[in-house]
Amino acid sequence: MIVHLYQNDRLTPTIMLRALCVGDTEFFVSNVSVRARVPLSNTRSFILGGNTSEIAALLEKVDLTK
Repeated sequence: MIVHLYQNDRLTPTIMLRALCVGDTEFFVSNVSVRARVPLSNTRSFILGGNTSEIAALLEKVDLTK
Protein backbone atom coordinates (compact mmCIF):
# COMPACT_ATOMS: atom_id res chain seq x y z
CA MET A 1 0.00 0.00 0.00
CA ILE A 2 2.78 2.44 0.88
CA VAL A 3 4.59 1.84 -2.40
CA HIS A 4 1.31 2.38 -4.27
CA LEU A 5 0.72 5.67 -2.44
CA TYR A 6 4.28 6.76 -3.18
CA GLN A 7 4.08 5.86 -6.87
CA ASN A 8 0.88 7.88 -7.21
CA ASP A 9 2.25 10.93 -5.34
CA ARG A 10 -0.21 10.40 -2.49
CA LEU A 11 2.32 9.64 0.23
CA THR A 12 2.28 13.11 1.74
CA PRO A 13 4.08 14.39 4.80
CA THR A 14 0.65 14.98 6.35
CA ILE A 15 -0.25 11.29 6.08
CA MET A 16 3.12 10.34 7.53
CA LEU A 17 2.86 12.68 10.50
CA ARG A 18 -0.75 11.70 11.14
CA ALA A 19 0.33 8.06 11.37
CA LEU A 20 2.97 9.02 13.90
CA CYS A 21 0.52 11.10 15.94
CA VAL A 22 -1.95 8.23 16.24
CA GLY A 23 0.83 5.87 17.30
CA ASP A 24 1.22 3.89 14.08
CA THR A 25 5.00 3.90 14.17
CA GLU A 26 5.33 0.96 11.77
CA PHE A 27 3.36 2.84 9.10
CA PHE A 28 5.51 5.93 9.70
CA VAL A 29 8.78 3.96 9.56
CA SER A 30 7.67 2.22 6.37
CA ASN A 31 6.79 5.57 4.81
CA VAL A 32 10.17 7.03 5.67
CA SER A 33 11.86 3.92 4.29
CA VAL A 34 10.06 4.17 0.95
CA ARG A 35 10.50 7.92 0.57
CA ALA A 36 14.16 7.86 1.61
CA ARG A 37 14.88 4.72 -0.45
CA VAL A 38 16.55 3.12 2.55
CA PRO A 39 15.95 -0.54 3.49
CA LEU A 40 13.17 -0.94 6.04
CA SER A 41 15.41 -2.72 8.55
CA ASN A 42 17.91 0.15 8.48
CA THR A 43 15.19 2.78 8.75
CA ARG A 44 13.60 0.97 11.67
CA SER A 45 16.90 0.70 13.55
CA PHE A 46 17.74 4.37 12.90
CA ILE A 47 14.37 5.69 14.07
CA LEU A 48 13.71 3.30 16.94
CA GLY A 49 17.35 3.40 18.01
CA GLY A 50 17.00 7.03 19.01
CA ASN A 51 20.14 8.38 17.35
CA THR A 52 19.05 11.97 16.70
CA SER A 53 21.59 12.65 13.95
CA GLU A 54 20.46 9.58 11.98
CA ILE A 55 16.79 10.47 12.50
CA ALA A 56 17.41 14.06 11.40
CA ALA A 57 19.25 12.88 8.28
CA LEU A 58 16.37 10.56 7.35
CA LEU A 59 13.72 13.21 7.94
CA GLU A 60 15.69 15.71 5.90
CA LYS A 61 16.02 13.19 3.08
CA VAL A 62 12.24 12.68 2.99
CA ASP A 63 11.67 16.45 3.27
CA LEU A 64 9.99 16.46 6.70
CA THR A 65 12.25 19.01 8.36
CA LYS A 66 10.64 22.13 6.89
